Amino acid sequence: MIPLNSHIFDTVELDSNSLTPQLAIVAQVGAAGRYRGDVAAPDGSSKTFTLAVVPSPAEPSVNIDISQTWSGIPTYTVVENGYVVISVLSGAGGQTIRIYNDKEVLLNNLAFRAGQMLIVRVLRPGKHLITDKTGGGSCNLVVNYPVPKAPLDAGKADLQVNQIDATHTVMDPLNLTLSVAQAVVVHLQDKTHIVTTLLAQTDRIGDRLETRPVCK
Repeated sequence: MIPLNSHIFDTVELDSNSLTPQLAIVAQVGAAGRYRGDVAAPDGSSKTFTLAVVPSPAEPSVNIDISQTWSGIPTYTVVENGYVVISVLSGAGGQTIRIYNDKEVLLNNLAFRAGQMLIVRVLRPGKHLITDKTGGGSCNLVVNYPVPKAPLDAGKADLQVNQIDATHTVMDPLNLTLSVAQAVVVHLQDKTHIVTTLLAQTDRIGDRLETRPVCK
């Protein structure tokens, strides 16, 4: 889902408030309308695009690479009730995005809406913690070290953030074990803020694997 680029290994711990090549967002649109998209970069620069949601026939989804350099204000088109996929396909990332019009905010990575999805690819073998900083829910993630010459498990794993009361969340499942080739699709609630924390790293030492806690 996230094409490989030279920066994808730069960030070991991820934060949905700062989009990087290891993260992508999927959001469903509604009825026909036009939206403005504002992208802010970590250096303080910004750029804008237009999202046009139109009746059928039209494309069921649209991919928007917010790391691109645009000439003018580009317009992206998607069918009513279709999907917008936001990604960072080049560079180190760090962008934020807000898509809105005078009636609603369709997407804001600083304030997600229930039903939206965050695709997370954690590449460092070891033990990680995926946490919702807003509601407190968490999931223990183990990323297996690749076995030489063995095929990697691919595909995805779903992780649901469940709202248990007005201020608290839990994640389901509580534990995941994946290969470095698998992504986690996090199903979000309102204002979910996802971060990953590296707790222990796994490395090959000679002919054995060793998992060591991370000193911070």
